[in-house]
Amino acid sequence: MSMKYLSSKMFFIFLVACGTTGYTIFDSQAQHVLREAYPDLAKPVVSMTFYSTRGICLSTLMGLAVLLIPGEKKNFANFFKERDWKPFAAGAFASLTYITVLMAMNYVTNVSYVQVFRQLGLIFGLLVVIFILKERPSLPKFIGVILIISGLIITVL
Repeated sequence: MSMKYLSSKMFFIFLVACGTTGYTIFDSQAQHVLREAYPDLAKPVVSMTFYSTRGICLSTLMGLAVLLIPGEKKNFANFFKERDWKPFAAGAFASLTYITVLMAMNYVTNVSYVQVFRQLGLIFGLLVVIFILKERPSLPKFIGVILIISGLIITVL
């Protein structure tokens, strides 16, 4: 393996992986609490309630950060002046797809199944960049796919 993959950046990749696992477990537990508190609510409604409540809380905190951190109000205003909505739209759609993940959590006994199967999107992404965007396949990409498939198999077994 090339030495460029063995850098300090790998720490942050590991940190993101731990964070993703952490919030997945937290989200699953939070929905479990909601389902027990409101047993008459349909599971998709529980997911949407949790998602919207979390979104309101995070948006409020981010809004406070924009107001309190020097220079951020100007950056926020410039974002709307430029009106480049593509990054905003991409983030919104990516965020909305998480609702399907939350809903899936309601139908499994082990949340790790949901976490592992969500990574299949990375494999589909690799196929898209190779076959549609004509990006050159590389050994690290294929090693990544093998690791994802191995993790999926290990989790299911």
